[in-house]
This record gives sequence, structure tokens and C-alpha cells, in this order.
Amino acid sequence: MPEIFDLVAGSETGAIIASSLVIKNEDPKTKNEQINANFADKSKEWFEENVDILYHDNHMPVVL
Repeated sequence: MPEIFDLVAGSETGAIIASSLVIKNEDPKTKNEQINANFADKSKEWFEENVDILYHDNHMPVVL
């Protein structure tokens, strides 16, 4: 992604996923094969696993 796009943006969920797509790969084993650390499927999977932590709202009434 970083070599294709100059700017990646989003709002709320889109910003979280977009920013995860441009993280540089620091793994010496795969660095030559893959420039970015995550592909879209891995970013989506990570977001789905962490959505409750990211969007936890203590102020939301229990009734809702």
C-alpha cells in the first residue's frame, strides 16, 4: 500500500483500517517479499477481534 498510495484516509473505522494497511513491515524474514505489515484481510480480522475494545462506551445507557 505505501508504494501505491501517497495518502490513505478514513473516518472512525476506516481510519483504523487504513492506518493499519500502511504500517511498514519490520519482520526480517518477510521484509523483501512484503513492504507493508498487513494486507486488507489481516487488518479486517484484527479489527473484528478488537472492535469491542476500540468502541467501548462507558457512558451509553444500559437500556440501549
